[in-house]
Amino acid sequence: MRTDVMQFAALADLAAEPVGPPLPWERSREACGVEFPADYREFIDQFGPGEVRSYLGVNAPWPWPGSSQDGEIFRVFTSRTIEDLGPVFREMRDEDPALCPYPLLPETGGLLHWGGTIQGDQFFWLTSDPDPMEWPVVAWFRGKDLRDAWRRYNMRFVAFLVHALSGEDQDMHDLLNWPNEPFWRRTG
Repeated sequence: MRTDVMQFAALADLAAEPVGPPLPWERSREACGVEFPADYREFIDQFGPGEVRSYLGVNAPWPWPGSSQDGEIFRVFTSRTIEDLGPVFREMRDEDPALCPYPLLPETGGLLHWGGTIQGDQFFWLTSDPDPMEWPVVAWFRGKDLRDAWRRYNMRFVAFLVHALSGEDQDMHDLLNWPNEPFWRRTG
């Protein structure tokens, strides 16, 4: 297991047992044009989709009941960015580029959504680097002034989760307000 994933597992007191067979990650590029970061792939294979402290949700291209483990799961995952969130953020950018300073998939190097909070904050990867392990996390914090709502974290997915739980990030401090909730709860 990757060191960063092991660190998260230790923090969450999780067993290092995969939730099921690994997803067919090798099909993702052909299915949706995206190769996912290695730390995210291993995290999802180990823990599945879920929530940190019932506050921060982590989405996954997970096979829902009745679906097959083919490329469709990856297309459905990326459609959250392309069809659901993308138009909203593109409209903001068209109104004023400062309101959404990043492109969104399917634009080259665009943001790819991977999760959000119960308060409506949204988390993405910025896919501008050809190496998915170099994709920084970009957050949009709902409730902030729209011109100050974006924050780029120059760290990988799992490192971001550990960072968010450290208590050092003022924007992620609400995550710590749920101490009686399980550290990690699988939702898929």
